[in-house]
Amino acid sequence: MSSMGESSVVIDTLIRGALVPVEDGYATTDIQISAGKIAAIAPNLPGAGHEVNAANKLLLPGFLNGHTHAS
Repeated sequence: MSSMGESSVVIDTLIRGALVPVEDGYATTDIQISAGKIAAIAPNLPGAGHEVNAANKLLLPGFLNGHTHAS
């Protein structure tokens, strides 16, 4: 809950139940997206207007695509 003087973050999308790599394997967690950026990564985050069910899907938050077609 936001108190007076604090700006509230509007969550555009919630990716729920994704497998995210951690130090000793994988963790099942949620990822909140706000204005095209990751706002939070934690289990059981509150819902958003648009939710994506990522159960049993690997998600690499912040990972850049290193794919190239250079010869």
